Parts: sequence; C-alpha cells; structure tokens
Amino acid sequence: MWWPAPPPSPGGAPAAPESGPSVAAASDPERRPSTLRVVPLVVGVVLVLGTTIAALLHTPLTHADRILIAGFILIAVGLIAAGPVLTYRIAQIAARGARGTAGVIAMNRIRQHPRATFRAVSGLVAAVFLVSVFSAAITTAISDSPSAQGSEQLSSSILVAGLDSPPQADATTAASHRTALTAAASQIAHTAGVTATAIGSYYPDEGVGFTASDAARVGLPTPDGTSHLQVTGTFFSGGPLAIRPATAPGPTPAILVVSTDGTTHSVERARTAILGSELRLSSPPTTRVDHEGSRVEAWATRYANLAHLGILVATLISAVSLAVSSIAAILDRKRVLGLLRLMGMPASTVRRVIIAEAALPLATVFALCVGLGILTAWCIVAGLTEGRRTITWPPPSYYLVLATSLTLAATAVLATFRTARTNTTIEATRIE
Repeated sequence: MWWPAPPPSPGGAPAAPESGPSVAAASDPERRPSTLRVVPLVVGVVLVLGTTIAALLHTPLTHADRILIAGFILIAVGLIAAGPVLTYRIAQIAARGARGTAGVIAMNRIRQHPRATFRAVSGLVAAVFLVSVFSAAITTAISDSPSAQGSEQLSSSILVAGLDSPPQADATTAASHRTALTAAASQIAHTAGVTATAIGSYYPDEGVGFTASDAARVGLPTPDGTSHLQVTGTFFSGGPLAIRPATAPGPTPAILVVSTDGTTHSVERARTAILGSELRLSSPPTTRVDHEGSRVEAWATRYANLAHLGILVATLISAVSLAVSSIAAILDRKRVLGLLRLMGMPASTVRRVIIAEAALPLATVFALCVGLGILTAWCIVAGLTEGRRTITWPPPSYYLVLATSLTLAATAVLATFRTARTNTTIEATRIE
C-alpha cells in the first residue's frame, strides 16, 4: 500500500523519522507457515485409521492400544500445528474472490499474520476436538449390550427388590411381619408372566439365605442334599454367584426375588406388581440388565459432564483470548484504520473486518475438529474391540455445548466493537 511522504520540516528539509519502532515494523508480516506443520495431523489420522482397519480385518497390530493413543495425541497436537497453515491457505483463496473492502482488508491481514490470527482461537479448537472425542466415545457404553448369561449368574429375567424391614420388637412381631411378606410374595406370584417368587433373609455374618426349594424355583443353582443355601457376593456384579450349603438364615428378610418368563411385558408387569404391593422396599425392583445399564450409563454421564465442563472452561478462556487479540490487533492498526475512516470508510466496514478476521480461522478448522473427533472416537472404540463395539451420534448436550461455545466466541468479538469505534474516530486519528 502506498503511503504519503512525511511533511517537510519548517526548514524545508524532510522531517527526521520518529524514534522507536515504526508503523511498518509493527505490521511486518509473519514468515509464511511451513506445510510440514500438517505432517503430525496426517500421521495421526493414518495411525488410528490403519490400526482400526487392521483390527476390523482380524489382524490386529501389536500394541494397538499404544498406537491408537499415540495417534490420538498426534491428531490433537496436529490440529493446533496445522491451524496456521490451513488458515493461510483459506485466506489466500478467499482473498482472490474478495469483492468488498472488509473482505480485502481482513483476508490480507490474515495472510500476513496467520499464526497470530489462529492463536486467538486455538484454545477453542482444542476443546472442540477433545469434547467431540469424549462425547462420541461414551455413546458406545450407553448402547452396549449387557454381559452374557452364565450358568451361575442371576438370570436377566429375574427382578430383585430390597426389603426394608421395620425394627422387630419381639418374636411374635417378627413372625407376623414374615407372614405379611409371604402373603405379598404369593400375590405377586399370581401375576401374569411370573413363574416364582422367593424371599431371602440375612445371615449374621454375610450373604443372603434361601430355602433350597425357593432357590430352585427362581433358577439359582442348588447343591444336592441341602435344605438351605447361602448366596454371597453382589447379585448384579456380572460374575458367578458364590453359593454354598448353609444352615437356616436369620429372621430378618433381605430381598425379594421374582422370576419371570423373560418377556419384556412380563418383567414390567412383575415390576408394577412389586411397586403396587404393600411391601416396604429399600431398593426398587431391578434386573441384571437394568443394573448394568444404569451403572455404565452413570459412569458415561460423569465422563460426559467432565468433558462438557472442560470445553466450557476452555471456551471461556479462548473467548477472553480472542477478545484480547482482537483488541490488540485494532490498537496495532488504529492509525491505518483511522486514516481509512478519514478517507470515508464507514465504521460498519471496520466491524466486518473484525468479524471476518475472527470467523475465518474458526470456520476453517471447526468442522474439521468435530469430524476428526468423532472419527478418532470410533477408531479407538472399534480398534480396541476388533469391531465388536461402535459409537452412535453424540447426545443432545454435546450440540448444546458447541452452540454455547460459538455464542461465547461471538460475544467476545462483539465486545471489541467499542474499542474499534473509539480508536478510529477523527479525533483519535488526529491525536495519533
């Protein structure tokens, strides 16, 4: 761009240059980013895709888990490293087709300072990629099928409800309470689809005791020649139940076990019958499938919440950084922008310049971050399980977090308009 020569000094000689860094030095263009900065990103994508394809072909690579983690790290680092290169290339293409004043100024500014331009949104880029990976990866846990049925596992067609027994004053009250429980269990047993019911009582040391006949009716393995058996361990742990012959248990009822024919309608009818009975429950009726699904989903929800919290914090920091960078760019060019205003450029054009300089680097890699995040999550899940598990679309909260992130970034850009207006007025330019 051509600039007028400095006005002559009173003696007729040209004025001496001002001391300190010149305006031209302050706006010296950065060195063009090297294309080699894209290499980590490409290598990371090749690693995760190659490892996953090998696993799907049932020829898994040695140390596949380490290779996938290395690929994940390379992609995360590569996105930040390749950002300036992609920003420069897109700005170069956009500058050729720019028609308006704002587009020409913004695209050429980005071409001259691709690193500084991308640095303002790099935090948001990293956060979007990471939350895309975590949000997509947790969907495999939510949609995962329960563990297989074993011969000594609790059947998935059995409901178990905890019984809340009131304090027993004497043996007569305890016997009366036991009779009421037996009557309620008998009534539940007449529900359509219910095959048997059994009441288990606490042992003084550990575990729950059943009579051999009750245990056999609900499908628990029963040792020969025993009248009672003791069951230890968690009923829904997924592993085999520890069952051994024992003496009669204590008088305090512990759980109600309801066996069904396995159909969904029968299980739900039995659940409704238990909840509608007069039994005092310490825990709701649950199947092994319900328990495993709720446990896994609870962990998945925790990880998702952590990921969403992380992206919101990173977005807030990135929004502040974006605002500071935009303000610094305005102050660095306030003389140039002020002279353009003096020549008739409206303030709305300055605002469009600011928006374009912030939007281009974010738009360049935003979709790339989302796509690579979901791809990385699928590669990790499918590669580690040889295709036995996959992912589904992220939950609605993921899209809400992305929308919130973009809103914060837009708010940070809008917050710089006041600085641009006050530092490019005629009075500010005259003082400058």
